Amino acid sequence: MLFIDNTYIYQCNEIENGSVNHRMKQRLFILFFLALAMGCTKNSPEASLLGTWELRSQIGGFVGTILYAPGNGNTFRFIDGNIYTSVYQSSLGTVSRSGTWQLHPANSQGDLILTLTYQNNNRVVNERDSIRLQNDQLIFLPIASCCDNPTTVYQKQ
Repeated sequence: MLFIDNTYIYQCNEIENGSVNHRMKQRLFILFFLALAMGCTKNSPEASLLGTWELRSQIGGFVGTILYAPGNGNTFRFIDGNIYTSVYQSSLGTVSRSGTWQLHPANSQGDLILTLTYQNNNRVVNERDSIRLQNDQLIFLPIASCCDNPTTVYQKQ
C-alpha cells in the first residue's frame, strides 16, 4: 500500500519502532492506577457516623411501630474528636446529653458496637448499643436477649 502523506508514513514508522506503543502503554498504566486509587477510597464506619441524625421510626417491641415526622427534634450529632450530643423530646421537656463515643466491630455482617460515655448524676455511664450504618440510616438494633426493645432508625440530615 502506498501512502502519500509523509506524516502518516512517519506515524506508521513510529508504530513499527514501538515508540507510540510504549507511550500508549505508559498512559494506560497511569490511567489504570489513577482509577484504582480513586476506586479504593473507602469510608470508615467512624467517618460514616459523623454528622447529625434525626429519629424517624421505632419498629417492633412492646408498642409496635411509631413513625416520626421530619423536624421532630430527636437527634444524635457525632463530630470529630469522638464527641457526641443527643437531644430527646419527651413529655417532660427536652432532654439532652453529651459525651464521647467509640465504634467497634460486632460481627462479620458489618454491625458495630457503639459505646456512648457520659455523666449522669455525677457518675460515668458507658452505654453500649448494637448499630448498623446502612445507606443514610443509623439503625439501633434491639438487644437479642430482650423482646420488648424496638429497632430504632435515625436518618442522616
